[in-house]
Amino acid sequence: MGFVHSVQFGKPSLVCDFKELYRYFIDDFIIKHYLKLSERDFALKAEDYSSNRKGKREYLKNDATTLFIKGINKHFTDIVRFQE
Repeated sequence: MGFVHSVQFGKPSLVCDFKELYRYFIDDFIIKHYLKLSERDFALKAEDYSSNRKGKREYLKNDATTLFIKGINKHFTDIVRFQE
């Protein structure tokens, strides 16, 4: 069952609808957090995309990822608590 999202096998449509209520809070946090990042918060890793194709990808380093996860969890908890 869902209102915004269509009903599809294996897709929790109603859960996806509830996520939309908080999407802009999360987007706002991600944009603000991104502006605080610097080059040293990222690591470049070589990857194999296929048997004859290699490339490089940038990832957040583990400590920056941990700070991001803690920050977004706190931000979301504060938002939900505020609305109760």
